[in-house]
Amino acid sequence: RRLAVLGSTGSIGRSALDVARRMPDRLKVTVLAAAGNWRELLAQVREFRPRVVALADEEAAGKIGPELNDDVTLLAARRISAD
Repeated sequence: RRLAVLGSTGSIGRSALDVARRMPDRLKVTVLAAAGNWRELLAQVREFRPRVVALADEEAAGKIGPELNDDVTLLAARRISAD
């Protein structure tokens, strides 16, 4: 089964990744998403090798982007002005 973990750097997300870590024959992490903790997210990316990585913080996405392999799709939220 393919698994997308939203909030992967938070406590529930880390718990979900612990389950995936114990069941590599049954679960494949294909998407990791976080708010802004790009350093922890990068460590998760290196371990689980997802196809898609998403960050809610555009600045954090700019920091993690250069560290990702070319086969990883990076998504970042954009701030939309209320004007």
